[in-house]
Amino acid sequence: MKTRRIFCILLAGLAPFLGAGAKKPKVILSVTGEVPQSNGETFTLPVTFANAKRRGFVGRIPVINARDVDFIFPFESPDGTMGCAFYLDYHGKGLLDAYTVQNRGKSMIFSMNGRQVTDLVVDKRIPDGIFVVPAGLTAEEIAKLRSSFKLKAATTSENPTGTEPAPKLEATDRFATPTPPAPYRPPSGSFTPQAPTFPSQPNSSLDPLPAP
Repeated sequence: MKTRRIFCILLAGLAPFLGAGAKKPKVILSVTGEVPQSNGETFTLPVTFANAKRRGFVGRIPVINARDVDFIFPFESPDGTMGCAFYLDYHGKGLLDAYTVQNRGKSMIFSMNGRQVTDLVVDKRIPDGIFVVPAGLTAEEIAKLRSSFKLKAATTSENPTGTEPAPKLEATDRFATPTPPAPYRPPSGSFTPQAPTFPSQPNSSLDPLPAP
């Protein structure tokens, strides 16, 4: 009886540590990368890139998922929606760095709980492990993110420990958001091309060519 009692006390003390290892994210995050159709149906999914208004394919295996996220940094976007910066762990940081190095000019799709939030074009290397979704998230989605991940606070001279809530962050140009080309409009006013003028007489300062 005494042995069972000691075992139960030990199990109760270890419960928080055992549960920590089995903890799963409360949200499903997926960052998938654009791939060629030639990779085959087994490894690709057909998608529509919303910003660029075109169809393409992404890999079935995400480049980044919720398990790669350490902290989040929500902010308001100028279009009235919400954005969020995702601070990745060492594993996610390496994956994002490798993908942005090898896939310049291709698109990445960010999805949350099965909803395609936005797609972004890789226009430069991202070695610091910060994946930024500039816009497209709802207030409800941000609330779910806040309940699932730790908030990243800013470290400033007034807040050296980074314990205060992070300030608002404007959308960044970390990724190039594809937009349709603007229609061409001719410049205002009139323009009359001028014909070139040539001297009527040769330059007298030059010596004449000798006769053949």
